[in-house]
Amino acid sequence: WLKETLNTPTQITLGDSCLEGTREIILPRIFTWVDDPAVTNILWLSASPGAGKTAVGSTVVRKTGASRYFFRHTDSVSQNLLWFWRTVAGSLLNQYAVLRPYLSDAVKEIHEQQQSVEDLDLLSQFKKLIKSPLEAYYRQISQFDGSKPQIILLIVDALDEADRRDTRQWNELLETLAEWSQLPGIFRLIITSRPNDDIRSHLGLKCLEETLATGSSVSEESQADIDKYLRYRFLSIRKRIQQILPSWSDKDIIPQLVNNAAGLFMWAKAALDYIEGGGDPLKRLQDTQYSTSIDHTQPLDDLYMRILQGIYRSLDKDEQDLLQKVLWTIIMAKQPMDLLSIEELINTPECSLWWVEQALRPVLAEQKNDHLLQSCHKSFTDFMLEQERSGEFAIKEALHGLYLANTCLQLMNTRLKFNILGLSRGYFNRDIVDLTELISVSIPWSLQHACKYWSEYYPASNPTAKSKNLTQNLEIFLEKHFFHWLEVLSIISAGYYATSLLKTANKWPGNLSSNMIQLLTDGTKITDLFHQAIQESCSGLYFSILTFSPQTSLLANHYRKLYNPSLQVTRGIQDWPTECQWSFKLSLEGHKDAVRSVAFSPDETKIISGSDDKTVQIWNASTGQSLKQPLEGHQSSVYSVAFSNDGTKIVSGSSDSIVRVWDAFTGQSLGSLEGHDGGVNSIAISPDGTKIASGSDDNTVIIWDISTGQNLGQPFHHRDGVTSVAFSPDGTKIVSGSYEGTVYIWEISTGQTLGDLLEGHQGWVTSAVFSPDGTKIVSTSVKGTIRVWKLTGQNIEQSLEDHQGIVDSVTVLSCTRTNSNLIYKVPITTWAWNAKSGWILDASSKAPIAWVPNNLWPGFRTPSTQFVIGAPETVLDFSNYIPWEEWRV
Repeated sequence: WLKETLNTPTQITLGDSCLEGTREIILPRIFTWVDDPAVTNILWLSASPGAGKTAVGSTVVRKTGASRYFFRHTDSVSQNLLWFWRTVAGSLLNQYAVLRPYLSDAVKEIHEQQQSVEDLDLLSQFKKLIKSPLEAYYRQISQFDGSKPQIILLIVDALDEADRRDTRQWNELLETLAEWSQLPGIFRLIITSRPNDDIRSHLGLKCLEETLATGSSVSEESQADIDKYLRYRFLSIRKRIQQILPSWSDKDIIPQLVNNAAGLFMWAKAALDYIEGGGDPLKRLQDTQYSTSIDHTQPLDDLYMRILQGIYRSLDKDEQDLLQKVLWTIIMAKQPMDLLSIEELINTPECSLWWVEQALRPVLAEQKNDHLLQSCHKSFTDFMLEQERSGEFAIKEALHGLYLANTCLQLMNTRLKFNILGLSRGYFNRDIVDLTELISVSIPWSLQHACKYWSEYYPASNPTAKSKNLTQNLEIFLEKHFFHWLEVLSIISAGYYATSLLKTANKWPGNLSSNMIQLLTDGTKITDLFHQAIQESCSGLYFSILTFSPQTSLLANHYRKLYNPSLQVTRGIQDWPTECQWSFKLSLEGHKDAVRSVAFSPDETKIISGSDDKTVQIWNASTGQSLKQPLEGHQSSVYSVAFSNDGTKIVSGSSDSIVRVWDAFTGQSLGSLEGHDGGVNSIAISPDGTKIASGSDDNTVIIWDISTGQNLGQPFHHRDGVTSVAFSPDGTKIVSGSYEGTVYIWEISTGQTLGDLLEGHQGWVTSAVFSPDGTKIVSTSVKGTIRVWKLTGQNIEQSLEDHQGIVDSVTVLSCTRTNSNLIYKVPITTWAWNAKSGWILDASSKAPIAWVPNNLWPGFRTPSTQFVIGAPETVLDFSNYIPWEEWRV
């Protein structure tokens, strides 16, 4: 159950290890470090692309049995930062049996707090899934004196290949990796990456750094190791050539190739793969001897160029075009595919691409048992994507992205269908027998790939890209296969892809009619509202969406005509729930990265915004126009912004730990407030404009004098990072919330808490504020709970407790709505309601029929012959009900 709860993706298998007899200096140093818990517990192995970092990492894994996470550049799932610590926890679970009880306790504790592992952010994942169970294990073994504890080793490979587009997530990942240094010494961490400055700035003095030198600074060890590698590979080459030229010798050739490699194992491997890849080995050997540059990328560029020239040289125009299409697809694929999947995706006959695979072997990674085709190395991918390096061979990203988006839609429109698994009745996905085998037969990898990535291939970087065929295929997809697509995503546990893909498609510029835009918008609302139904039942999602989508839904109405579902709403549910209805009045565009915080000026004429691009922007609230150049000064993401009550000052807090004050009219910096040791998550200005409160990841709240920038007293301390701060209306108190789910009230003059710690939230506190009259505090949490606290003198009492609407019995659910009912005209003996999940079930088979959206749960009760749900006078008629499996479509 623990592995299922973590729900982590499968990591790619180990790559090549170091050749026996090589790396005889660096490997012993690493193994010595691993066994010495007295020295720093983080080792950073940095080097240029192609230097052999991953081979060293693979060797250490094989020798020690360590856990490993690989940020593979060809696998978008492994690059997703939110999967990282969850997958690491799963890897530790597999590799170190001694940790299993502690990881199990950690997951149980998360569930007891009414949280889901999937909902945890990076910081919470590290604290709850890694730090807490590892420290618990260490406390336990520390009780046994004299025994030598087992070393726990984690290797994070190719960190620089992680998806860094979300700056805040990337910084949080680096912060958690650096926080590993606080763990006891038996927990060892090896990180391999390029020598990037942002990685170095976070790890700093907390790690031991080892380097694999290349280029002009290449070490004698690297030169000697590459010499050994080349001599090993030349055994077969020499035998092949000497069959024709018995007197041929490689005596003078190997030293020259060693010099050309300049410490890059990737160059040596690619060169030998090219020589052995077919054709005239002597001619290919000569090709590899021309490069003399020792620039970091030039040796690889020269080699890649000669390899591609050799591959293309013997092909006619049609063969070149096909090979190019396959190569570009391999490199741009969001996840690696095998040859059959590529044939299906680009619509070529089966077994027609075998010769292409053979020709491309010099630039492809060595295949494992999964037979996935992928670039030989990140350096080759970079080479192919940069026009100035690869010239005529460079990938035209916009053109090929458009092509792949179109082929994905074509494949889905051809292969998707109703009840694709051929199920005999409705099921929860978890109950489908032999599901893995059914998927392999009915949903090939190419179709899975298309369903998960179709809109992501569209060239966002080229807004002028258009395709009439693409528009036509998208229209067919939306009008004929939308539900079939959701069915497949449900089956392969990828329902969470749906909303993001639809939102991305809705941004395709210039191609979409108003009708298609409305269909995509409706589709986004559907996948948002019915995500639980989509994730849990490939059959139940049909009834759920068609029944409970409002009559205003263009997409649902279109499919109601196609399917004519037998479970029908005959009155009510005319519009989307409130959370699905918001539309925007103005779009304020100018930031270069995610916007983290916004605020209105007191007179509501201006808006300020803070962003991951490290800037603060000031906007005209009526026109949406930027009023100033971006306010620059922060060194990292801006998490919180606020106006003073008189509108003359702006205050911003950042993950760089700094609070800055700005003149709201000129945009000039009025000073920086330094004192926090962690990112500043929340800021507030006192009603009289003389003080600033800031809450930080360092677990503290600091009060500042806005005119002098000095601390007013000692910081107020929480037990975890502070997420929200606010002043009372009279400016004498501060309320603060934290990641641990608690709320404190502080007297500013004394620094003491008012009353006891306020507890009760499940999940971290997202906001805490005073009521306008100062007599109440309202706090909210990430789990959607709202709590109201009443202040009476020095006492605090909870005056309102939120209702979760979940009980074990189907006969009672806490009622928060009255006077309006949703009526099911069916005998209660036929159907059952699961009050925990929201599903209406077949009473005998327990098969899912339809999932009821959460906003309709309150007020549920079961009279003797009908189902009643609190909702705006809505009637659902079961009298003509036909099971899903009997639909004729």
